[in-house]
Amino acid sequence: MAYQDRYSWAVSWLKILLPMAALAILSTLFLFSREVDLDETVPLSRIVESEVTGGEVTVAPHYSGVTRDGTAIQVTADLLRPEEPGSEHITAEALNARFELSEGRTINVTAAAGTLASRDSRVVLEGEVDIETSDGFRMKTNLLTAQLDWTRIVSPGPVDVTGPLGDLAAGAMTIMRGGEMDDPDRMVFEEGVRLVYTP
Repeated sequence: MAYQDRYSWAVSWLKILLPMAALAILSTLFLFSREVDLDETVPLSRIVESEVTGGEVTVAPHYSGVTRDGTAIQVTADLLRPEEPGSEHITAEALNARFELSEGRTINVTAAAGTLASRDSRVVLEGEVDIETSDGFRMKTNLLTAQLDWTRIVSPGPVDVTGPLGDLAAGAMTIMRGGEMDDPDRMVFEEGVRLVYTP
């Protein structure tokens, strides 16, 4: 009889203590937990510098930085994956890049695909590349290379342009800063330039 009394007493207390212990544990978890932002993007610079390997795929990465000559750059993509394990080149899908030049002009670029090269600090956009500037130029090309450490955006192949002066076609284009910090940015078309002027 005494055994049954002790057993009943123990069960009664456990019914009280166990829920209280569980509540204390849950309270501790909520107290020390860190809020997780599900929409947080991963900086491209972190991915490139760590040289993503092993077939890892990164969704919705984001990079932002400033070149040595003052151009602010933002790059986003839908997807990143390494070309091969240990490679310094990372392929990207659905790339978007925005360049805010020091004198106020902005350049927005979209491309179906591209490559990030960490050693050369550059991004290569390819496929159908669309370029739009804040001063009214719209351009199409198949390949565009942009430095991430100095203002230099190059299309080594044909470029079709619609702008304030009319329609222009060229074999190559370069948007660049001169050799000095206070040099203006220039947009240079070359190799068989043809302009249809619209007054």
